[in-house]
Amino acid sequence: MSNFEEQVRESQEQVATAQAKISELTGKIDAAREKYKVGDDIAIDIENASLDDVHAHTKLMDANIAELIMGLEM
Repeated sequence: MSNFEEQVRESQEQVATAQAKISELTGKIDAAREKYKVGDDIAIDIENASLDDVHAHTKLMDANIAELIMGLEM
């Protein structure tokens, strides 16, 4: 029975660790989204980026490129 209780405790620790990592990443994503919404430059962590992060960064880069092109035409 103690083996089972030990496995439960280890599982709970693993779940807590996973939840902490998820919360950390969610915080980073939310911060990047807020920066994007107000037009600030957002740095992207390629290794940990989600698809939404990549799309948000792409939209920001597209807007910056369009702004540069418009500035060159004037």
